[in-house]
Amino acid sequence: MADIGGHSIYKIEDTNMIYIPNDSVRVTHPDEARYVRIFQNVDLSSNFYFSYSYDLSHSLQYNLTLLQRPCDPGTVEEVHTRSSRQQDSFDIFEDEGLPTQVFHGLQSEPYAKYVWNGKLLERVKDMVHPDWLMYIIHGFCGQSKLLIYGRPVHVTLIARRSSKFAGTRFLKRGANCEGDVANEVETEQIIHDASVMSFTAGSYSSYVQVRGSVPLYWSQDISTMMPKPPIRCKILSSLDTMYTVQYH
Repeated sequence: MADIGGHSIYKIEDTNMIYIPNDSVRVTHPDEARYVRIFQNVDLSSNFYFSYSYDLSHSLQYNLTLLQRPCDPGTVEEVHTRSSRQQDSFDIFEDEGLPTQVFHGLQSEPYAKYVWNGKLLERVKDMVHPDWLMYIIHGFCGQSKLLIYGRPVHVTLIARRSSKFAGTRFLKRGANCEGDVANEVETEQIIHDASVMSFTAGSYSSYVQVRGSVPLYWSQDISTMMPKPPIRCKILSSLDTMYTVQYH
């Protein structure tokens, strides 16, 4: 779908469930079939994206900031310990001549708001190798190649839907008690020189815009099927409204 700094972004086209270790030692739970049906009701081939080497849950500015941040002296031992545990994992910046004591997007914790399989990975992330953890986002990702005065330029658009207080329009409105608003989407436009596929040598421009529902307690009655249903603002208390806006 797209390539940013030499890191490919993929769209989920199909899924397949494989039992581990194998079917010969499979122990069937009475509730397994029901949970499998619930899981298969989710169409993962519809606008879900992932990357093996790039953190899609964060913006480019965040990832590059971590890339260029050196380790503190007190954390060197921790980094070496983590590296020894992940000695078989793939270092996405190994070929760019960067020092080993560098944080980058892949080693940071993903932004839980824009991760849609976080609950599924929560129980196993401390039990399996990090290469087994694949964080996916929901939204849109597209890339176009342009020529500006004969110079190739990539224009990439990434839209991240929030997994908090998500829902269809007219059914999800306003905000919840934790400050998460309905239909929140972070849209990022990235422009970079297509002839230099490197974060350290290339030139990148990123513009991020966030939209969402008004962070108040409000709803709309759609039973009358009016083209413009009236808006009713739920004023529970001034304190609740203040906390909701503050959390947002």
